[in-house]
Amino acid sequence: MDSSAPLGFIPATEDIVLGGVGKMIPKSPTLERLATFLGSYSGTDKMFMVLETTLKILVPLLNWRAQRRHSAGLRKTPNSPIAERFTRMAGLISDSRMLWRFFGLVPILKWLSAMERTPPSNRRLLTIERLQALAMLAYYPLEHLYYFGSHKIYRYPVKKLSTLAVWSCRAWAVYVFLHLLHLREDFKLLDERETELAGNALAEKKVETGDLVPADYAATKAEYKALQKKRRALKLDLFVNLINLPQCLHGSLEKGYFRNEHVVDLLGWLAGVAGFTSGWEAT
Repeated sequence: MDSSAPLGFIPATEDIVLGGVGKMIPKSPTLERLATFLGSYSGTDKMFMVLETTLKILVPLLNWRAQRRHSAGLRKTPNSPIAERFTRMAGLISDSRMLWRFFGLVPILKWLSAMERTPPSNRRLLTIERLQALAMLAYYPLEHLYYFGSHKIYRYPVKKLSTLAVWSCRAWAVYVFLHLLHLREDFKLLDERETELAGNALAEKKVETGDLVPADYAATKAEYKALQKKRRALKLDLFVNLINLPQCLHGSLEKGYFRNEHVVDLLGWLAGVAGFTSGWEAT
């Protein structure tokens, strides 16, 4: 009997038993992209934001359905147990997302340092980004104090906790408003660059007569494509921040702005979906 036979049998069996699952999973660019996206803090937060707001939107719909069925005599109680579970899950996600932002101040400090050493392309953008970073320097500590106070990590009066929440939202509102100004400048710079490229239209026509090196033409077309991609990203970013603005307004007022909290949930869902789309396309 060949002594090497058992050694060949064991690896073969291992490949079948242990490697079978991996072999059944095909190589997929989408899977690699998803792993990269969800492997980042930003991607994970966007995914959980969509999940959280989706659950919050479904809760009133499930309760409405339960009440209708209760009125029709089709169920014993007017409350939906699934809605209760969704509410608890949404609350858990919301709480976790706030905790995950505990180290959010670190990138802001890095941003402040970097912008002074490598400033933006114009003075207006530099001023806007400085103010944005300072607003977030106020936002994060206020949110952290609110979080730990609400979980009774330290004793803090309930009224003062609500004040912390309001002022953290106000700091966020300042950031969002400034970001809208930033986007206006971004669109201006994009328009200027597109106008500059449009001035090369005559050069593009010369390609047909052989007067222009094809490589130059290809580079121009590639930049056009990149600018269009950037424009779409800016539009999604604009949409997200226009949706965030009324949410900021609601949270910045002690009694809120919207009487119905479901409106806030819907706005959050729209911002979440747009933010997820933007992040996915950038991955």
